[in-house]
Amino acid sequence: MINLFCTLCNIDLSFNRLESLVLNGIKLDQLLPLLIDSMDLPRLVSLNIRLIGDYEDLDHIYQLIFKLPSLKYMKFSPVIDKRIDLLPIATHDRISIIEHLNINHGCTLDELNDILSYTPQLRRLTCKRLSDSESTFTSKLFNLTYISINDCDFNFDEFEIFIKQICSKLQVIRFINRSNDTAYLDADRWKRLILQYIPDLSKFNFQFFENLSTSHTFTSYHTRMNQFTTTFWIERQWIFELEINFGQIIYSIHSYR
Repeated sequence: MINLFCTLCNIDLSFNRLESLVLNGIKLDQLLPLLIDSMDLPRLVSLNIRLIGDYEDLDHIYQLIFKLPSLKYMKFSPVIDKRIDLLPIATHDRISIIEHLNINHGCTLDELNDILSYTPQLRRLTCKRLSDSESTFTSKLFNLTYISINDCDFNFDEFEIFIKQICSKLQVIRFINRSNDTAYLDADRWKRLILQYIPDLSKFNFQFFENLSTSHTFTSYHTRMNQFTTTFWIERQWIFELEINFGQIIYSIHSYR
């Protein structure tokens, strides 16, 4: 269907009322000319791409996406994670007006930093998988109110630096961590971070996974879990749950349902 569409339908100025485009299963050689042609569309505000087939990297795709003049929503889902090697930090004349960005692939913190330098008006950010890097995160998103990371391997020190840098207006955090850093179970540390750097936070959804072995023993950090039942958490209606499932302990914090 994608081949037929690209053969019979040329995206040009005659599509001047087109607002949303979903490309589910498109190859690189089809996508690149389509993105170039879409730069002439004055009302294209939503773009959803699922990229299939073989490709070397993703930087050229992102650079074309950020040139779309009216784009507000973007979801990008390549079936194979690739490095974003050559994406330069954006300059003032190259920024995008995207407000909702769904990075539906894995990336490192420095790759995310490069991507977000193009989206200073971003309000909602979703990232499928985020891993640490040695680079310093420098992006500042003054309008960001929502962030969701489906799989993150940061330790808590790295996560704190990330949150302190990215924004102070966050209202919603959805976050799954698999780093094995038990500092994430320190309720007092969460409390300090929230009160000082994200005071507008109203919805908090967090999961932390701990592997359970036959020699598993309870330690001092397990006793700190009682801190999640203090007034600070109760007033915000944030509930702490513990689940033992298939060799793992899953610690969860979520808003009252």
